[in-house]
Amino acid sequence: MNPKNLFTRIVAGIIYIAVILVGILGGKYSFIGVFGLFLIIGLYEFYRMTEKNTSHAISKAFNIASGFLIFLSAYLYLENICKIALPLTSITYLLILFASAIFINRKDILHAIIYSFFGQIYITLPLSILMLLSYQYQTLSNEYYYAFVLAI
Repeated sequence: MNPKNLFTRIVAGIIYIAVILVGILGGKYSFIGVFGLFLIIGLYEFYRMTEKNTSHAISKAFNIASGFLIFLSAYLYLENICKIALPLTSITYLLILFASAIFINRKDILHAIIYSFFGQIYITLPLSILMLLSYQYQTLSNEYYYAFVLAI
C-alpha cells in the first residue's frame, strides 16, 4: 500500500471519528446537526447509486428532504414538542409516494417507489433509532444522554 495513501486514510479516519464524537458529546443540537448531515449525504449517495445501477428515476430532492423531515420529527417526538409530528410526517411521505404512482404514468413507478421507501428504511430509520437511544428510558425528563450512543 502506498504510504501517502495510507496517511490520507488515517487522517480522514481521525477527522471522521472527531466529527462523530463532537456530534455525540456536543449535545442534542450538535447530534441533530452532525447526524442530520450524515443522513443527507447518505441518502444522496444511496439514491445516486440506485439511479446509476438501475434504469429507474427517483426524485432525490423529495426523498432527501422527506428523510431529513422524518429525522427532525423524531427529535420533536422525543422532546415532547409535537407528538404527532413523527406519524404525520411518515404517513404524509408514504401518501405522496403512493399518489405519485397514480399521477405519474411510467412503467417503472412501482420500482421507484420501492427504492425510495427502502432508502428511508435503510438510512433514516437507523439514524432515528440512534437518536432514540440517546434519550434515557423511563425518566421523567426527556434529556439527551450520550452514554448509550457512545457505547455503540
